[in-house]
Amino acid sequence: MMANDAAESSKLVCRRCKQTFISSVRFCPDDGMLLVHATTNPMIGSTVSGLYKIESVLGRGGTSIIYGARHELMDRQVAIKMLLWSGDALHDEKKVGRFHQEARMTSRLNHPNIATLYDFGTSVEGQPYLVMEYLEGESLDSLIKTAGVIELTRAVKLFVQICDAIEHAHQKGVIHRDLKPSNVLVSRTESGEESVKVVDFGIAEIMPTGQPSASHGLANGSVFGSPLYMSPEQCLNKSIDSRCDIYSMGVTMFQALTGRLPFIGDTLVEVMTKHISKAAPKLASVNARLVVPETLEAIVQQALRKVPSQRQLSMAKLKEQLMPLLRTVPERETLLINEIGLLIVDDNEVIVEAIKHLVYKFDDVMVVGVARNGRDAVSLASELKPDIVLMDLEMPEIDGLEAALLIKKNVPQSHLIMMASHDNEQDIINSFRAGADGFILKKFESNTLPLAFRAVMHGSTWLDPSISSNVLNIYRQSAPEIMDRAAAVPATEARKDAPDDVSFALSLAASFVTEQKFEAAESLYRLSLAVLEKTKGPSNPEILKATLPLADLYRVQDKLAQAEPLLFRSLELQTQSLGSNHTSLSLTLEKIGDLCALKESYAEAERYLHSAYSIRETSNPSEHVAIAIVCAKLADVYTKQEKFGQADHFIQVARKERAK
Repeated sequence: MMANDAAESSKLVCRRCKQTFISSVRFCPDDGMLLVHATTNPMIGSTVSGLYKIESVLGRGGTSIIYGARHELMDRQVAIKMLLWSGDALHDEKKVGRFHQEARMTSRLNHPNIATLYDFGTSVEGQPYLVMEYLEGESLDSLIKTAGVIELTRAVKLFVQICDAIEHAHQKGVIHRDLKPSNVLVSRTESGEESVKVVDFGIAEIMPTGQPSASHGLANGSVFGSPLYMSPEQCLNKSIDSRCDIYSMGVTMFQALTGRLPFIGDTLVEVMTKHISKAAPKLASVNARLVVPETLEAIVQQALRKVPSQRQLSMAKLKEQLMPLLRTVPERETLLINEIGLLIVDDNEVIVEAIKHLVYKFDDVMVVGVARNGRDAVSLASELKPDIVLMDLEMPEIDGLEAALLIKKNVPQSHLIMMASHDNEQDIINSFRAGADGFILKKFESNTLPLAFRAVMHGSTWLDPSISSNVLNIYRQSAPEIMDRAAAVPATEARKDAPDDVSFALSLAASFVTEQKFEAAESLYRLSLAVLEKTKGPSNPEILKATLPLADLYRVQDKLAQAEPLLFRSLELQTQSLGSNHTSLSLTLEKIGDLCALKESYAEAERYLHSAYSIRETSNPSEHVAIAIVCAKLADVYTKQEKFGQADHFIQVARKERAK
């Protein structure tokens, strides 16, 4: 058994919710089930409803897990999406309701570009499941991350198929509401053509057939969807129709063609505010390397209009606008006009040539120089000012870490990716301390190089996926040691090690959240919180670095019982350190209000949302959209309590703020 295998076998798994835990935990904290060893997933080899034999794990989200299975009688490969449990009976009931809704929505649809639903049922343990078409291929999201941008003709062909799929859903009275690249799978047909499958109708909603008629948010007043792709009307929890999918399609097209999202931000509210109030940027404005046909620019801009009536009237109309581009654009035309400049730093000629060979496959990356030692690397970086420096950790004359420090000092605009032959925890931490933006192993498996390049060029920290799980295991196993080391440092001394442990753990946790590896992220956030409590004390505001993202992680997974105490603790820390009227409190208060509304504790929700509104109105009155959002939530909560006068008042305030 290898070291990684040993670490894996030390994990324990809950048979009900499938969460994994370190070996010191004996019972699942969510549902009280006895944990079993997780050498393999306990469902592998089992049979669901006497028909479907589970063969593998295909993927996992916040509320469900997808297995590869085989219908034993028909000998047909299928995918089974199975609901995970939280242990909260009320919340499970809501998740089950959404799961049933996904089955109802998908069963209405029969289209070659939509994943087919074969069956729906409940296992003997009571877990709902969907049996779906088994799909091979990659998500559009993965293709974008690998390619940087999607070639124009290829992109338009994919867009047309997505339009066909969503138009079919609209004609059947179904609004997707969560259209995004990760919900679009791309595979190859026998003829070699790319074929699209739209998946995940889990939060879809019904509208009257054949017309863009109004549809409302869920009864609990929550806003559903993915904030990076949500239409302005979804962000405001207003009535929606099929044109909200057109807006999400606009965001998807923008990302595929540029490699960037039109709107990003540090918080959910910031992103939603931009969707509501900020005009979408031009395609070329977010990536100076692009050349974009004016016709395509106009199509994307129209799809991203704030007012639904100004967008394309239907997906069929959007497809009609896209089709001429297939006839007028040369087959091999690319959107890229410039390359990413790459400086390779390694004293091993074989490694250098291997990197060059891989890079030649990327249309947008060009090797601008090669350095054989650390001193030359610093000199060449200062002279060439490359976009990316890809540097070996062990270099002659000046080692990689020292060279990295000098390069970041002399050429701060260059992105730095460190390379190593082995995944040593301390090497990784030291690389990030030296200013590295990424860390990669020299195996260059799969598409790690392009993924690393795209990530650092977009301002993200990147860690080789083949080592991230190992580093996670190291952190899990060394948690007691890290905390003991942190606690042993006298309070009067500068605590250097503990903050570095925390910074790295928090950065790694954030990357896991991005990859939707929620269990891994949770472990690291909890470790960070424990270290901060040891080193800073339980009342230090730096603890917010762990409590707030951990609370958000639980909210994403619908684990309200775990999120609630963290939010209240965060509120207390913010109040103590910033005062009761600081603008930072308003977002935490709003999150608590949202949580209370989800629990249908409307009087409590009213109190916290009203406090958030009061702080925003007094401390930051120019944030009109943020004020409008909390007013809309207040109006919804008052409506739930049949306080229609107050509801009408806040509806009017929200309208006035949006008008400003």
